[in-house]
Amino acid sequence: MSVILGCHAVLTDLPEALDLLLQNTVLNEKELIKDRIVALELSWGGKSLPTSLIKMMKSVEYVIVVGADIVYQQSLFDPLLTSIRQLFECRPDIEFFLGSQSIRTHLKEFYTRAEAAGFQLSVQARVVVPEGLPDINEVTKPIVILGEADSPLHNNKGTRIKPNVVEIVKVSSVC
Repeated sequence: MSVILGCHAVLTDLPEALDLLLQNTVLNEKELIKDRIVALELSWGGKSLPTSLIKMMKSVEYVIVVGADIVYQQSLFDPLLTSIRQLFECRPDIEFFLGSQSIRTHLKEFYTRAEAAGFQLSVQARVVVPEGLPDINEVTKPIVILGEADSPLHNNKGTRIKPNVVEIVKVSSVC
């Protein structure tokens, strides 16, 4: 969406997933946006960020980083935190957001490690995506909850459903 509005997007992934990322980028390119999307390799926890990523981050006025569903494996927490730290070292003024599903069982542990590593976390929103609906087309729009997402939800037939909550968390560096 940001690319349609005139922004540039840098998509990153592991070396072994880069070909698929590039294929998806090509499939989704439209004439208006094809010069504004770049796919780069990024392995978390390296000694430094790739030079091409650093150059891009320093060449623009404003950087927003969105980590979508990247907190999923405990063994990757420390490498991920190292890379987040490197992003802030490169551009202390970045806006960094994590979007994670509540079904991720180790999410709270990651938050604890992030805070211990010197990051400040603040929940910006919780988006409830109901599960158990007969047809995804019945979900016309997600429900955004700014407080707790613990109250029960019901589908249009009055049946209680278990929600999948996507939590949007802003990450800030306090160091």
